[in-house]
Amino acid sequence: MLAEIVLTSPNKEVTQLVEKIRKELNVQVTVVETSFEAAVAVVKGILSQDPDRIRVIASGGATLELLRQEFPSAHLVSVHPTEYDIVLALDQAKMLGKEVGLLLAGSENVPVIDKLSAVLGLEVKVYVYNSWQELELQVIKARRDGNKVVLGVGEKISSLVSKKGLHYIPVSAGENTLRNALGWAKAIIEAESREKSKVKKEFPARGLVAKYCFKDIIHVNNKMSAVIAKAKKYAATDCTVLIRGESGTGKELLAQSMHNENSVRRKGPFVAVNCASLDDSLFKSELFGYTEGSFTGASKGGKPGLFELANGGTLFLDEIGKMKMEQQGNLLRVLQEKEVRRIGSDRTISVDVRVIAASNEDLEDLISEKLFREDLYFRLNVLKLALPSLRERREDIPSQAAFFLRKFSDKYGKSIYSLPSFVLKKLANLEWPGNSRQLEHFLERCVVLADDERGIPGIVMELLEEEFLETAFPGNGDHKAAEDQISVCISTLAEMNSEIVRRMSAKAKLSNSELALKLGISRPTLSKMLNYK
Repeated sequence: MLAEIVLTSPNKEVTQLVEKIRKELNVQVTVVETSFEAAVAVVKGILSQDPDRIRVIASGGATLELLRQEFPSAHLVSVHPTEYDIVLALDQAKMLGKEVGLLLAGSENVPVIDKLSAVLGLEVKVYVYNSWQELELQVIKARRDGNKVVLGVGEKISSLVSKKGLHYIPVSAGENTLRNALGWAKAIIEAESREKSKVKKEFPARGLVAKYCFKDIIHVNNKMSAVIAKAKKYAATDCTVLIRGESGTGKELLAQSMHNENSVRRKGPFVAVNCASLDDSLFKSELFGYTEGSFTGASKGGKPGLFELANGGTLFLDEIGKMKMEQQGNLLRVLQEKEVRRIGSDRTISVDVRVIAASNEDLEDLISEKLFREDLYFRLNVLKLALPSLRERREDIPSQAAFFLRKFSDKYGKSIYSLPSFVLKKLANLEWPGNSRQLEHFLERCVVLADDERGIPGIVMELLEEEFLETAFPGNGDHKAAEDQISVCISTLAEMNSEIVRRMSAKAKLSNSELALKLGISRPTLSKMLNYK
């Protein structure tokens, strides 16, 4: 949806003028042809459907003030009739009588009314209102004061004045007034777009962009679906979140998804920091920044800290359990006070940052061992998420494997998009202590080594021996299988035979005819076994 201007119109004539000017200026304008509380309700309805749709609200009189109260952070442009517009209306009123009532919203200030009245030979009394209820009272007062003609803005006022038996002459914003207002609104939108474009260009350069959304989390597992459903609800808040999960389960992927789900935060930066990598001597300067000359080696002009960089967005603190106790105290103060002070500065800087922390350790155990602050734990553990390991969601392994195969096939210019069922079954039966990250790196090696889809099963099975032999016996080469041996997982006879043939095809430097001869089978049988799924 394009960024739009919403303009409240008092009558059809103004609406028609706005449509004409909109086309000339090439801007998106939604016209709300009503006023007062009704106009506020319509604008609320538009925003509830699409919070990012409206960029500027153009209105006038009491309606403008009501909109200002309801949407204090919105860009508001005033559309008030000018003195010239009032003169035109007074000139019409002159033909109906000399005593004229002029209804003006409280926000309007027309100091030249007395001068205009004298020039035109009229007795003009101004009646100020700030709400519909006040307007009704002022119309009654205008009639009691003996006015036969009343000037005002809008069709709603017209019907009210007519019911009181008075002549009504509308004061409408002229074409120039509307053009100036819409031109100013367009300028605001363009300036905002330029600033956002500038900021967005800076984010990638600094690595401050969240690339992933919830749809990027590949899963069919019910436990994982429940975690995502909870995370989506958490995303709508600004509360601190603590994510727990083993290494490689996708904690940062989940944090980025929550950032991008938040309609406000997603416009800001996503800053990720690994707490285990924060050196004691550099911790404060990295997290809080520093001023020029604050210490030896300080950059010219100083440097903003991670909290400043994340202002308006999200700060992701990974491996929070690795943070030293003194560092934890510094972090706690920022979370409590929501402000930072650069090293070498006596000025505090307010920060608006949503913190998401993650740990693959049991923080309660660290607290009991006096390695983690209990008060920081409770500050972080407002909302909590626990990511299941890959071995707890084995049904997700085939779909993840297919995704990684396609990803690395595209990366390396190959066409390896699937694995036979017996290979997928083997992958799903393994423990994967490094979880999805280990599976991803493993399949990348397989794609790099395989020439085509036909050779990938043998490569996978061969590398699995290395992968899980190294996991079981790290650093001990005595347990590797002999070169003339092939290990297969127990399954159906057809699957095991096919696996043996594929492994031999990958290992042996033989043509299909030579391999068939060595195995004592025909070429058609060999082909059938190689392509068995």
